[in-house]
Amino acid sequence: MTAEALRPWDGRLGRWQYLDAAEKGLLIAPDGSIYARDYHGYIYIWCAAARLAQHLRDLCRRSDAVIDVSEQTARALRVTADALYSMAGR
Repeated sequence: MTAEALRPWDGRLGRWQYLDAAEKGLLIAPDGSIYARDYHGYIYIWCAAARLAQHLRDLCRRSDAVIDVSEQTARALRVTADALYSMAGR
């Protein structure tokens, strides 16, 4: 993989968001694989595209560096619905 084909990754993949992606300087390839640089500046594969969703799901279980955006959205909708019902006197 050449460095020219890589671009900064925002940490998003479907329902997952890796919050440390920008801080760690992770890069995404056109095929969806994620790359990083070691302390010498060499590029290495951080996670293959075929494994990325599972990797982010596992990270979400073990740390707060990954969030499930769909759950966050669902929670916000529940709070909004509860507030509306409360205002309507239900």
